[in-house]
Amino acid sequence: MLPYPKDRARWWKVALTACFAVFAACDIAVADSRSLSLRDLGYPDEMFFEGPATPLSVYFPVPRVAIEEGVMTWELRPSSALNALSSFSFFLNDRLATRRSVADLLKNPVVSLPLPEDVASRGFLHARIEPRLFITEDFCSDMSRGGLYYGILSDSRLTVRYSHPPVRSASDFFDTLVAGAAIFLPPSPTVGEATAGVWIASMLRKTYPGQPFPLHVAGEPFSAAQPKILISSGKKRFPDLPLLPDGFSPVSGDLSIVGSDDAALLLQISALPARNVFPVLGDAFSVRKWTTGNRSPAFAAETEGSGHFSAAADLPVYPGLMSTPPADLSFHLEGVYTPVDDAIRRPRLDLFWNGKLEKSERLDNSGSFAVNLLVPKESGLFTRNTLRAVVQYPSTEGLCRYLRTPSRLRLLSRSFVTGHGTFPIGNLAFDSFGLFGMSRGAVYTDGIRDPEILRTTVDLLVFLNRQYPEDVFFLPDLHPLEDLKNEGERGYALIVGSLKSVVLPEQLRGTLPLDPGIGGVVYRKSTGEVVFTHEPSKGYAMLEIGSFAGRPVLLATAADSETLRRAVSFATDPARAGEMYGTLFIHGKDGLSRSFDTRSPETGVRTLEPVATAERIWFRYRGYILLGIWVLVTALLAKIALGNKRKVS
Repeated sequence: MLPYPKDRARWWKVALTACFAVFAACDIAVADSRSLSLRDLGYPDEMFFEGPATPLSVYFPVPRVAIEEGVMTWELRPSSALNALSSFSFFLNDRLATRRSVADLLKNPVVSLPLPEDVASRGFLHARIEPRLFITEDFCSDMSRGGLYYGILSDSRLTVRYSHPPVRSASDFFDTLVAGAAIFLPPSPTVGEATAGVWIASMLRKTYPGQPFPLHVAGEPFSAAQPKILISSGKKRFPDLPLLPDGFSPVSGDLSIVGSDDAALLLQISALPARNVFPVLGDAFSVRKWTTGNRSPAFAAETEGSGHFSAAADLPVYPGLMSTPPADLSFHLEGVYTPVDDAIRRPRLDLFWNGKLEKSERLDNSGSFAVNLLVPKESGLFTRNTLRAVVQYPSTEGLCRYLRTPSRLRLLSRSFVTGHGTFPIGNLAFDSFGLFGMSRGAVYTDGIRDPEILRTTVDLLVFLNRQYPEDVFFLPDLHPLEDLKNEGERGYALIVGSLKSVVLPEQLRGTLPLDPGIGGVVYRKSTGEVVFTHEPSKGYAMLEIGSFAGRPVLLATAADSETLRRAVSFATDPARAGEMYGTLFIHGKDGLSRSFDTRSPETGVRTLEPVATAERIWFRYRGYILLGIWVLVTALLAKIALGNKRKVS
């Protein structure tokens, strides 16, 4: 049964919720508001951007309802060394909203912008800042001084006030979400219901950043202030509720999702993105054009950038969206750029793969180029990669004069990328595991019986989902842990559970960096120095990359479900991006965490040899044993000395 609040404060929350339901039933719109900061979206507390024209672009999801009032607020920290005439241009949905000088911002660093009229129909706000910064007229001198930068505080935020219309459909429900929703499964959920709950929780947390979507089994406590999503494979799975019809049905401001059986329920959940009920923020990258094979257009829309001494354009690349995750990629890039009127001093094209320079060549000042790039295998493939094209312009004779008119670079949509080979599973790490995410995957978990493990599974899926474009989702099947021994042909596997429940196949044990049930050490091969010792009795939580039956495996396990939940929540927190890397992540009950890349030739792992009982007693109690021996020896010597003294006397 769904719980009811017992204290006065919670009764007030229920009363307010009931009032809302009455308003909805009477078709009376209710005023509501929402505030979403950069911190809520996972950005660090303060970001700094160097250079004369480094932009910032952020997408904010917006309720697709009638906006009564809305404001985008930026908090900037321009360098005090900047020339007062330096300026920042602020854009909302690609339209210029205002322009502010550094002199103005040093007096008042807060910029508040009213929202454009089309923000609700789009379902998102694209907020962009384009700076034009200088200190002197001599750019080379400016760069050497080190004051050419600005900062953005994570308290910068979007705030909207709007009329909350009656909820008559699933679209109405998702359009008006402002404080998340509590997702409820029936008592003793079926495998299909548990799968559906995990799917929709992970999709919603990715789609609505900053909003909570806790997953509960009926009977657990919850926040009465949140609307509910009720999931069931059967019309009468919640005993205290009336008969629920199949499909998506508003119920007094809440939403029920009912399937006649598990298969019908999962079909409805998996179709949610295609029904356009989620606000998709969009990407310059077209997902659909990746699914045709391993030679695909690089992107659907043209992407461009501008600058004074260089112009850069970034292309997000998701190799996992190809039909087979490739071992390496080759690009054919075509683009246009602003030529310079100098036959001798020609511009240069630099191509970077994930921040590393891979190719550089001179351009011919024709204003267009066509180049090929093979990404070396040693450069690595991640789930999400960035290909950056930069046109570098030569400085003029004499002083480096600041150029007032920016140059532009545009990558054309007829560019394409080709995948080669198949990605070797032995090279996978946490940042590349998602390469196999679009294949048919499976989660093996005891979360069907343990809601805490089920919520941990959601955290893992959110971590993997965030590495893909906004309209792409991991949707693996859920299975009880005991089904692992019957693993069939699947693209990948997630194993989530406590040590007492997880029984690992021997083939999988041999591929894991550390066997969680057996002691082991991580050491530096060059020196033999032990940097970490694993003992199962210490209660560590572990996330590891391995393989089973030719398929990649991500294992998450700990002594108990609470420890595992804390560890996974810590590792997958966007604010801690980068702290979980390599192939092995270890989190202790003390909150300390360690990451290791066991693929590195410098990192070694070995299993601790079984210790005999006598040896184990010695190591554990050697202090007491030595103290006892000292006492005995001292007493013996004292007795001998006393005896000799008596003989002399």
